[in-house]
Amino acid sequence: MLFSYLNGTVVDIYIGALVDVDSSISALSDAASSSTELTKASRGIIPVRGGNRIYGYNIGLVSSGDDNLGFIQHAVKSWAKASCATCRTTRVASGDSCASLATKCGTSPSGFTKNNSYNKKLCSALMEGQVVCCSAGSLPDIRPKPKANGECATYDVDVRYSLTRQGWNGCKNILLGQKICTSKGSPPLPAPVSDAQCGPTKPGSKMPTGNKKLTDLNPCPLKACCNIWGQCGTTKDYCTISKSTTGNPGMSSPGENGCTSNCDMKIINNEKAPDSFKKVAYYESWNQDRPCMHVDVRTITSAFMSGWTHVHFAFANITSDYKVSVQDIYGQFKNFKGLKGIKRIIAFDGWSFSVGVDTYTILCEAVKPANLEAFANEVVRFVKDHDLDGVDFDWEYPGGSPDEPGNYLKFLQLVKSKLPSDKSLSIAAPASFWYLKQFPIAAISRTVDYIVYMTYDLHVNLTETKSSLAMVTKAGVEARKLVVGVSSYGRSFKMSSARCKGPMCTFTGPESGAAKEWADTHNVDSNTDDDEEDLEVIESCDKEYNSIDAILSSTPFKWYVDWVKEGIDAALDAFMKVKSGEGNKYIDCEWTAPNSNGSGPCTNVELRVPVNTPKAANRRFITYKMRDEEWFYEALLASHEIEKDWVEWKDNADHDICICPNGPHARDVDEKEPNRFAAGPICPCEAHAGFTMHKNYPRRIQDTSKIVVLNPKAIIEEAIPKTDDLAELLYETYMDSLNEDLDASGADAVTAFSMPVFMLEDAIKSIKSVKEIGEKQKETKTRELVLSILSIVFAVIP
Repeated sequence: MLFSYLNGTVVDIYIGALVDVDSSISALSDAASSSTELTKASRGIIPVRGGNRIYGYNIGLVSSGDDNLGFIQHAVKSWAKASCATCRTTRVASGDSCASLATKCGTSPSGFTKNNSYNKKLCSALMEGQVVCCSAGSLPDIRPKPKANGECATYDVDVRYSLTRQGWNGCKNILLGQKICTSKGSPPLPAPVSDAQCGPTKPGSKMPTGNKKLTDLNPCPLKACCNIWGQCGTTKDYCTISKSTTGNPGMSSPGENGCTSNCDMKIINNEKAPDSFKKVAYYESWNQDRPCMHVDVRTITSAFMSGWTHVHFAFANITSDYKVSVQDIYGQFKNFKGLKGIKRIIAFDGWSFSVGVDTYTILCEAVKPANLEAFANEVVRFVKDHDLDGVDFDWEYPGGSPDEPGNYLKFLQLVKSKLPSDKSLSIAAPASFWYLKQFPIAAISRTVDYIVYMTYDLHVNLTETKSSLAMVTKAGVEARKLVVGVSSYGRSFKMSSARCKGPMCTFTGPESGAAKEWADTHNVDSNTDDDEEDLEVIESCDKEYNSIDAILSSTPFKWYVDWVKEGIDAALDAFMKVKSGEGNKYIDCEWTAPNSNGSGPCTNVELRVPVNTPKAANRRFITYKMRDEEWFYEALLASHEIEKDWVEWKDNADHDICICPNGPHARDVDEKEPNRFAAGPICPCEAHAGFTMHKNYPRRIQDTSKIVVLNPKAIIEEAIPKTDDLAELLYETYMDSLNEDLDASGADAVTAFSMPVFMLEDAIKSIKSVKEIGEKQKETKTRELVLSILSIVFAVIP
């Protein structure tokens, strides 16, 4: 390697260790004398040998006329590493050609072409902003470089592009504000989402360290599922794993929310069985204040209510100075203490105490560090003094301030440490994610003996029992510590308007005035309230009537609809009667019988069975294949008034009728159908094994609610307002005809008016038929109901 400097020009000659020096100098001298790079440009590079050879074979000459030693050093360093030096570059401007670029580079057109020989089609495909070589060497790598910490270079999208990374869903789905990679390297944090609660899009997130992944950042409370929008939950909207077209984390298939972490929805922590069987009841000590439905606590251990293992006396009172007391006006607490053979647990708090204006702050203050010890001692003293078996807390719910959940846990731990070992500690916990997420429930479960999990108050449109059990066990609670159950009440809400129908109806609020007589509590229906209402159940009514006759006139139509629906299969059987039914004209069949088989139009079906054919062998098969669907359904509608939407195609077995050859139940063979028998009473003999199997056969649809039967009354009701106009027009037309002022013939007028007039006539006749059929159907239904009741009575009366 030889450096030379003269009057601001730096020249370096590089000769690899494995190259002959004399021949190399000669080669460099020849290359320099023929090159214009060293005479027309301030910088020039002449690589003579190298390329893919190892570093010892490289030779070259580099010069800089602008006193740029760094340029020289970079070229020599690249040769020493057996790589080509980067060329001097310029960018293509609008309107540039290879000739203008050669001038801009200070080289000849042939020299420009040689410097850019890597691209034979360069001159025909120049693009504005493109980088080209002005000297020998390779194009420099102008792509963005990874950051010093290994993270990729990024770009925040306002309107543009990326490589693989968290939240990247391909070039067709770029989102405004999205952060994308523009270089190699590890993915960056995605752009924050203002309302994200979990995952890497939560505002303030930091890059993970060690083996931690981006998706592990900011897990949801309770280890609940985190979806791609950074929202926590326990249902499929949060927990369904969905891959996008790119397969990258943080994205999902269109229409799905996609889960990114803690995606399991299964009940876990279920390996161990409970220490003992528990059947827990809460005794409402205030039930004596109701006008009725009074229950004495001693009935819990009676034979009628046997099976309980624990009874929670709800609720003891906590005073403002954190003392415990029970107002035993009716002597129920005294009776409770005297119970035998059952665990007697005193319960604190409850919903009313937790939210009451005068009481909701008491437990919050009682568990604060300043009051913790004194309150725990008071609770334990009360349990010991009254010789109870345990204590239960029903705080609904901690989390009003950030320190409440932690204070609650410390309080429970302190109470447990002070209770005798034979006394139990339990809590009631909500089964809704939005309330339970405030609880340090895993730590609490390791402290208490069991948790009354309030799934009995669920089955609303937000949370369900199974998903709530998955939620709490995922959170770290052993299933064996959970006690779930049922309630003896329901929920009710008073509507703002009794006339409102539909999902947008409003209610009067939490204190809705919907208190029932027996429960005597707003928004709560007891079982007795519900039972009483069941005594006078009436069908809901969504119509308005102005007379009793109007109400009664609609009743037969209901029975008529039942009659229509029940008769569809019989009508289809008549329409599809083997060989002779109207429907066979539009369908092709394949058939097999003991003595015949074939295929063709269903009108040609022959099911021949030899005399004395054994029962087990007397089986016939017909497979139906639609040939003319449009005409089939037109004929069905015309002949039986059955709509296409009322029909489904399925296999249907038509079993042979039970035959009694002798005695009072004997029947003769039907002359028209040898395989059928004449009408007569069903005999009590065993049924034949023979049958006809109709494959792909029309039957009434299962969901009869989709069968809409037209009420002819509707035609009349719609036409009545227009009948006066029709009559007036008819009269005017008649007079014009008499006066010979009518532009059309009399026959044309009759034709024009006949349709609406005859339609009204047919509708009126149909209404009469509907009423008659409806009344008969009602009588039939009533008779069937009475016979059903009598059969039950006869079955139980000797």
